Amino acid sequence: MPSSNHLCYSWYNMVTCRWLSTMIPWMDHFVLLSQVFVAIASLDGDMASMLRYISFVAVLALSWLHQHVSLAYRLLKRNRQIPSRNRK
Repeated sequence: MPSSNHLCYSWYNMVTCRWLSTMIPWMDHFVLLSQVFVAIASLDGDMASMLRYISFVAVLALSWLHQHVSLAYRLLKRNRQIPSRNRK
């Protein structure tokens, strides 16, 4: 039977990698980044838990930033098209 730490690390890897693949599909280095998260998850001790926390927050921040940047880009693109429609 797997230990609770192993289950926690497995859950952490699953959530982090799933979030990376769905929320940040434009990231070219997904495989490298997922390997970094797997390496962080395999560490033990207080430093490892701090690194897991920091990396998890970084993934959330990147996904939030990606959503807002893409929304701003779509709005900017739409606003640029509106005057060109009025000129016709």
